[in-house]
Amino acid sequence: MKTITLVLILLVTILTNAQEKNQVTTTTFKASITCENCEAKIMKQLPYEKGVKDVRVDVDNKLVTVSYKSLKNTDERLNSAIKKLGFQVVTIGQPSIIAVNGNCDMCKERIEKATLQLDGVDVAIWSAKEKQLSVFYDDSMINLGMIEQAVAAVGHDAGSSIAKDEVYASLPDCCKYR
Repeated sequence: MKTITLVLILLVTILTNAQEKNQVTTTTFKASITCENCEAKIMKQLPYEKGVKDVRVDVDNKLVTVSYKSLKNTDERLNSAIKKLGFQVVTIGQPSIIAVNGNCDMCKERIEKATLQLDGVDVAIWSAKEKQLSVFYDDSMINLGMIEQAVAAVGHDAGSSIAKDEVYASLPDCCKYR
């Protein structure tokens, strides 16, 4: 009986250590990237930093998103690696995600504009495919509820905030999702 208990404890310890080693963190950086050459420069070097699993570059929004093993690297070291490539960079962390209904590029423009007009919002990116708004914001100035209300005010259901029927009715036909 003691042997079985000892074996079980050993297995749990091994599994816990294996899970910790594989823990992946995703962080986003705002960088001074301006073109596809900047993207290529980052994609040529950053994936080879220790522990990096995935790198995504969004030139339009000047964002670099990196997924990495947290035991092998840190936000600070990745920030330094991007700086060494010649870019100004700020770590902005992980976005808050809000479910937002919409359909098209017109919706995207309206949703992002309503969000970016709010004081404290740094970056807002809406995905039509995923129906999600990724927002980076200063939580000392604004909260998710305020962001949801601003998006609902322009006709798009956002999180727990529902757009008023009269505002929704005024949307172009291609933007209607109900």
